[in-house]
Amino acid sequence: MKINHIKKMTKAIAALALFASTSVVQAQDDMLAALAIEKTAGYEQETVSSQIQQTHGEPISILTSIRPIALLVDAVIPQEYKSAWNVQVLVPPQSSVHDYQLKPSDVVKMKSAQKMFWLGKGAEPSFAKSVERFSINDAPFTSAHLHWLLVQGDEMELDHHGHNHEPGSLDPHIWLSLPDAPKMLTYVANQLEQTLADTSLLKQKGWSDAQIKAQKAGIKKGLKLALAEQQRLMKSIESLKKSSWSYTKYISFHNAFAYLDDAFQVESLGSFVQNPEDGIAPRQLQKLQQVVEDEEVGCLFVEPSADGRRITSFLPDHFKVVDLDILATSLPQGVDWSGYWEYVTEQLQICFSSPAIDETMLLDGDSTAVEEEARPQEREERILDKLKFFK
Repeated sequence: MKINHIKKMTKAIAALALFASTSVVQAQDDMLAALAIEKTAGYEQETVSSQIQQTHGEPISILTSIRPIALLVDAVIPQEYKSAWNVQVLVPPQSSVHDYQLKPSDVVKMKSAQKMFWLGKGAEPSFAKSVERFSINDAPFTSAHLHWLLVQGDEMELDHHGHNHEPGSLDPHIWLSLPDAPKMLTYVANQLEQTLADTSLLKQKGWSDAQIKAQKAGIKKGLKLALAEQQRLMKSIESLKKSSWSYTKYISFHNAFAYLDDAFQVESLGSFVQNPEDGIAPRQLQKLQQVVEDEEVGCLFVEPSADGRRITSFLPDHFKVVDLDILATSLPQGVDWSGYWEYVTEQLQICFSSPAIDETMLLDGDSTAVEEEARPQEREERILDKLKFFK
C-alpha cells in the first residue's frame, strides 16, 4: 500500500516538474516572441519615418538673389531633407550684382518660385520693380529686423531702421554680419515653415500630411543645428583673434567689409572703389598709398572681380594681398554655409596674423608659398585646398 502511494507521489511530482519546465520554456518563447515583435515594430516605425523624410511630392522651388543667401537657406535644411527643396540662385556667378539686369527667363524663375529670398528694396533696388510688378511671393531680408549699416562714402553709419531708407543707401553685404546670422537663419526658417503651411499647394504637388509634418520638423532641427554652428564659428574667430592677430587694420579694393569691421573690431582705412565696376580715381590711389606708408596695415582685400586690375603694382613690394570672395562665386558648389565662413575665417587669419603665423599654421614655413597664396585665386582647386584645413 505504501509502495503504491509512493509510486503515485513520484509520478505526480514528475508531472509537476514537466509542467513547470514546459511553462518556463513557453514563457521564454513568449518573451522572445514579444521582443521580436517590439523590435520589428520599432524597425518598421523607423523605416516609415525615414521614408517620410526621403519621399515627397514635387520639390518646393526656392529662389535667392545671390549665393550667400542660398547658403543661409541651405543651412536650415538638414541633409536628409534637402531633396524636398530646389534652391536656385538668380544672379549667375561672375555677374555683377550691383548692376545686374533681369532677363525674361529670370522673371519666369521669380514667378514660378514658391518663395524668393532677396536682400530687399533698399539693398537690391534693381530687383524691386519686378518683385512689385509681378507680385512675387518674396521674403526680403529688410523685413528681418537686422542690424543694417548705411554707406556714406568711405564711412559707415549705423541704421536701426534700414528698411525705411531710400533704395541704394543700405550697405547690402548684410550676410557678412556673423553676429546677426541667428536673426537671418531664424527668418529663413520661419519663411520656409510658412511655405509648408500652404498645404493646398503642396497637396497639388503630391505631398501627404505626414510628409509636410516631417519637413516642418526637419526645418526646426536644421535651425537648431545652424544656430549652434554660428556660435562655434564666432568662438573660433574670437579665439584666433586673441591668439594670433597682430594687425587690426586693412584696405580693400571694394568698399564691402563694414560688417566684418563691426563684428570683429577691425578697421578699414579705405578702399580703391565704392563699387567693383568703378574705375580707380588717382586721388584715392594717392591717399591709399600714403595710408600704407604711414599705418600698420595687415593686408589689401581683393575679390575675383579685381583680377587683371594690377592693383599690386601701386603698392610696396611684398605687401600682403588677400583674396576674399564674399559672394562665393568662385567657391566649389559643395561648400555649405559653414564652409563659407571657414573660408572667410582663414582669409581673415592670413590678413591679420603675422607672417610667422601664416607660414607655420597654413603653409609649413614656405614663405614663397605665402606670398603666392596671398594673390587672388583663379582656380577652384586652390580654394578646395584651403578648406581642407578646417575638415
